[in-house]
Amino acid sequence: MSKKTAKGASNVSQMILSYLLSLFLVGIALAVVLMITLGRAGYYKSALQKSSYATAVYESLCENYESYGAAAGFSPDVITSFISPEQIEVDLGKAVDAMYAGDISMQEHPEIHEAAMTTMKEDAASRGYEVTADVESALELVADACQADYDNYVCVPLVSQMAGFIDKMEGYALVALIVCLLLALVSIFFITKPRGSAPFKVRLLTFSLLTSAIVCAILTFAAYPMLNLGNLNISPTSLKLLVCNYIHGMFTSFGIFLGIYVVISAALIALEIAARRKAKHRMSKMEGKEV
Repeated sequence: MSKKTAKGASNVSQMILSYLLSLFLVGIALAVVLMITLGRAGYYKSALQKSSYATAVYESLCENYESYGAAAGFSPDVITSFISPEQIEVDLGKAVDAMYAGDISMQEHPEIHEAAMTTMKEDAASRGYEVTADVESALELVADACQADYDNYVCVPLVSQMAGFIDKMEGYALVALIVCLLLALVSIFFITKPRGSAPFKVRLLTFSLLTSAIVCAILTFAAYPMLNLGNLNISPTSLKLLVCNYIHGMFTSFGIFLGIYVVISAALIALEIAARRKAKHRMSKMEGKEV
């Protein structure tokens, strides 16, 4: 095989590796995005907060509590005074933490029962009613209903399905990250190892980075609108907003890698331009000496 043929074969193999490198870089981005979104309790809490899920739960609980209060003779202001959107948001956060810790059981809130009893007793006493044993037993039923509703509403949606999926996803994402990192390093090694034009090698690496950046840009800016999740038939609206915010945040996280790959590409392009200018300057000096 002639040197020219061998060099051509080497160039082709380097170009193939450059293409594969772009796939591995996208794989790295995908694995990391999954780990910092689906794999983090903080990300789920952020999606809950952005979707105003706690406020929607609060409003639903208030409707239920007001019906209980009407039956027991308490005004809406009284029967809903011991819960708040802020408290619900805190308890939702605790439920998320519990899910990520592997606890998928329903979180109980006996403090709601106690707060309901205290509130109702104080209101009854302030209006001149004697809280007898029979009255207290009746109030216990109302407090039980308030806690039961709170336990049922203040929880992570689809917790059993989410927990199982998160465990599997974290394992797969970690394996994918390690494999893609190793393959990317091997690709870079075999692209840069053979003898040949340094600018050609730089251009191949730049091509890989820019191709990966384009894919990340599509995922960041175009993929979510294409899903058209706004038309999903999910009820209540707060759950729909939660799903939309959760998925939207995942796609926008690819913007991190878009920025990283563009910056590295720009640095490589700047190095190549600087090297060309240096080479031209050297050539002009040599030509001047010859003259």
